[in-house]
Amino acid sequence: MINGFAKVNLNKRELKRGFIFGIITSLVLSAVMGIIVLLQGTFQDIDWQILGTTLTIGVFSITSLSSLGLLESPKRNLRSFSLLTIFLSVMALALTVLLIWQNWDNDLEVLSQTAVVFTVLAISTAHASLLLALRNRGGSLSLLITATLSFVALVAAMIIYLVLASDIDVGDFFYRLLGVFAILDVLGTIILPIVSKFVIKETPEAPIAPELIIPEKP
Repeated sequence: MINGFAKVNLNKRELKRGFIFGIITSLVLSAVMGIIVLLQGTFQDIDWQILGTTLTIGVFSITSLSSLGLLESPKRNLRSFSLLTIFLSVMALALTVLLIWQNWDNDLEVLSQTAVVFTVLAISTAHASLLLALRNRGGSLSLLITATLSFVALVAAMIIYLVLASDIDVGDFFYRLLGVFAILDVLGTIILPIVSKFVIKETPEAPIAPELIIPEKP
């Protein structure tokens, strides 16, 4: 049984290490291509497409890396959420790169909407992954984390609605409400790491059992 658990943990570490290595390799290659374009390119369409691809790889590499902290979590739902974030990042990357290299004279509404939706989902789940990683730092943070996660979900849902229902007039109040939720989202994200440090400092140390105390020699 112990050997089985050790093998599973080893596989997770190897998967995480391989994933990080793959991201670093793709970032280095895309950075090299971007540098070549900036130094030698004539800034025609293909040059802008290469730069857009480089930026896209960088953005979704960050969203994928944001979820790796949950990949080794003992909780299965957090590990699943990490894999979901990586999947959404890969899909958003593929769709965005595909969109960049399309002929813009064609009708790209469906592709562009799909790419934006997956981008919003990838960024939102990456954001949520960073917040969920703070749950282990103190039980008193749960309420604040839950509230911030709710605002993350609301902002994402409202943006996706705007993308998919672009022909509908949502009214001025919708945008005001979106702005309020976005501000609360940012506020919770900034406050949480600060509050978590105070929670860790104020957590009392566990008392030492009397039988473990070694009496001093006279």
